[in-house]
Amino acid sequence: MIAYSLIPNHFHFMFTVNDLPQFNFNDLTSENSKAAKVLETDHNQVDSFLVDQLRRWYSSTALFTNHKYQETGQLLLERPKRVLISSEEKFFDLICYIHHNPIHHSLAKNYEDWPYTSYNRYLKDGTTTFAPQVLKELGNGNPEKGLDYFLQLHKDYKMNFDWEDYWLNKK
Repeated sequence: MIAYSLIPNHFHFMFTVNDLPQFNFNDLTSENSKAAKVLETDHNQVDSFLVDQLRRWYSSTALFTNHKYQETGQLLLERPKRVLISSEEKFFDLICYIHHNPIHHSLAKNYEDWPYTSYNRYLKDGTTTFAPQVLKELGNGNPEKGLDYFLQLHKDYKMNFDWEDYWLNKK
């Protein structure tokens, strides 16, 4: 997990996936799904496997939530969107986008005001599994410089957020 933001009516997650050579296909033997069986025999089907894993997670979350609150039906109204991050610029832009969501939806005025994002984890809890790696990357090997750059990226993102463009494209 690289970044997350939990909003009352939606969420954003950014996570990485191991490169294919690092993937342990032996772990699939305990996985009881059609997608896992296909991936065991055709190692090029990683994308299909990951999509299936997310589908199963969404489904089990809906079943749990419906059971807990004695509801029925669909929990998520829209299909999840996936974005392939193909550049460093896109990577950092999406981290800021995810952290900016509470501000964007008028739930908070500042990044640190919304406790349900990974933003504060970067600031207060640099020991999380993702923060040191990202901060090190941002600072060209120096996590302290990375944190300064992280803060500057977010400040710039907030200052340059185009509300007019947002409202035009929302319709």
